[in-house]
Amino acid sequence: MDRQTEEFNDKEIINSVLAGNTNAFEDLIKKYKNYVFSIVLKHVPKAEVEEISHEIFLSTYNSLKNFRQTGNFKNWLAKIAVRRAYDYLRKKYLRQKNTLTLIDVKQEQWLESVIAQQSITQAQEAGKKEEAREILNLVLAKLKPKERMILELNFIEELSIKKTAKILNLTEINVKVTSFRARKKLQKIIGQL
Repeated sequence: MDRQTEEFNDKEIINSVLAGNTNAFEDLIKKYKNYVFSIVLKHVPKAEVEEISHEIFLSTYNSLKNFRQTGNFKNWLAKIAVRRAYDYLRKKYLRQKNTLTLIDVKQEQWLESVIAQQSITQAQEAGKKEEAREILNLVLAKLKPKERMILELNFIEELSIKKTAKILNLTEINVKVTSFRARKKLQKIIGQL
């Protein structure tokens, strides 16, 4: 199925939902469930993915009347997903006390070895991708949600400054400055470890 046909089908389903056939929304959920899960999984802990994905679809359903039919639904949904993950991080940041105390002995030993090697690439080659992601999440949790989201979008998902700014409704300058400051904070946090 080509992109135009897919967009047309999405718009038909949306129009059906808006016309009162609420069950048609289930087709969109089935179609984009894995897509939304993959976006959310990049930003939040595995245990929270299903609940946040559910909230994303609920939010999408409630905002469907605001969807501009001239746009791409999949992109609109991705924007909602990233923003919901950003909201989650913001709330978690406000509740957080001291996340680094949650590192267990095994993770602490691994972190020490990574710092000694001075290279995440070497750690990944050693088969520690999952451990690296967990510790990266713990270290990133020390940043403000805006800083964390910008770094994740730029460096983990490799989105451009322009695209990151558009997704988060920020200026490109704001994204660049925040990214620079956040990287400096990360260096300081890792240095303190």
